[in-house]
Amino acid sequence: MVLLFLTYAFFAYFSLFLYRIYFSLIIAFVMRCFNGVKHFLEKMFIRLNIFSDSQIEKTSLTNVSGNLQNKQINKYFDYDRFIKYGFGLVRMGLMLFFIKINSNFISLERLLVYIYLGFIGAIVNVKIFNFNINMMLLTIGGVFCINHIYMIDSIILLCLAKTFVGDIIAGKIDTIEWKSAVLFTLISLIIHFTINFQHHLFFSYECFNIFITISLIQLITELGDNYLEHYIFFRHRYSFELMTLVALYMFDLNEFAKLIIFYDLIMCFCYRLSNFLMILFIRKQLKK
Repeated sequence: MVLLFLTYAFFAYFSLFLYRIYFSLIIAFVMRCFNGVKHFLEKMFIRLNIFSDSQIEKTSLTNVSGNLQNKQINKYFDYDRFIKYGFGLVRMGLMLFFIKINSNFISLERLLVYIYLGFIGAIVNVKIFNFNINMMLLTIGGVFCINHIYMIDSIILLCLAKTFVGDIIAGKIDTIEWKSAVLFTLISLIIHFTINFQHHLFFSYECFNIFITISLIQLITELGDNYLEHYIFFRHRYSFELMTLVALYMFDLNEFAKLIIFYDLIMCFCYRLSNFLMILFIRKQLKK
């Protein structure tokens, strides 16, 4: 009996040992693939003459808005952020490609507000324009949101609310522009909640659950980015993608919940694309 127990114990330990080796090999392979793609992108961009680090970092940036004139290159346009958004763009694109959504719920009219907010969110965040232009861009976005809420649906409010919940708690709402955007979202939620009290989106059990889920994902992502940025896992937003994938494929989500995540990812994709294009353009200008 003792011999049998020892035999089972040995095989159990040996199986666990093999499993750990197998899991470690998978992780190593995935990380090698990521590093391979990263090195490929680095070589490609160096050959395209986009970056010449030491020389560019000493160059002053003259912008048409005058906001960055006579200043050294802004932290928002450094090489690390270029890799962050370049590689992150590919990952986000793959996530969107593999989400199974009923095509009847997707149209250009529905997507326009998410695309616009993603692009101008990045522009306002990096401060390449002055206050007046930033507020104008946000005001146009607010008009689009109001039109979208009352002509199509109010999912955009959920996406904005979950974004600002994470940013507020992480201490990232530090400009008048973003404080104004938070105030607009709060007022819109209150008005929409008052007018549609009996049929409000939050009264849907599935919708409330997915809102809590994506808000927690955003909160953890922003806290990691703000306080653990020395880890590339948080700084380059791997944490966001990993947790979103868990939510998509480990939880039993209905079509509506997947649709909310899809629209949120569209906005995130456009935010990354906007950052990537700005960095490309500005670094090219510095190179000249």
